[in-house]
Amino acid sequence: MQKLEIPKEGVFYKCPYCDYKNADKKAVLKHIKSKHQEELKKEAEKMNKKKQQQKQNREMIEYKDYMYLFAHKKKCLIILEDGTTIKGLVKAKDRYTIMVLDSDYIPKGFDKPPRRIILHKGHIVSVIPLEEESKKEKEENKNENKNENN
Repeated sequence: MQKLEIPKEGVFYKCPYCDYKNADKKAVLKHIKSKHQEELKKEAEKMNKKKQQQKQNREMIEYKDYMYLFAHKKKCLIILEDGTTIKGLVKAKDRYTIMVLDSDYIPKGFDKPPRRIILHKGHIVSVIPLEEESKKEKEENKNENKNENN
């Protein structure tokens, strides 16, 4: 109720829900409390929904930032919202961007991959660390070398 803005027309305050006018702002507030309970409830529900949505958005951003901590200084596969995939060494740059080093991605107009690519976190759909795969590949290579030697 305290955030409710009551428009003033000349010397009178006007109820935002009907044509009621009064020179005393407190009288208009009392009128709104007594006559417009349903409208007040609807506005309160809208405000609660907005707050819940903002909280969910904040939690999602915090989760993404948490995930980037695990990807920092690791070789990763990055999938962008347009379906582009980029493999490379990920480094957190700042709150909004990450840097990918030694990528295999060749953008349009380039003949070779750039040394580094800076991506806005808002365009990233997922980041998949590839460190585990490379460890598995190393173990498989060791096993193959042992088999060849025998």
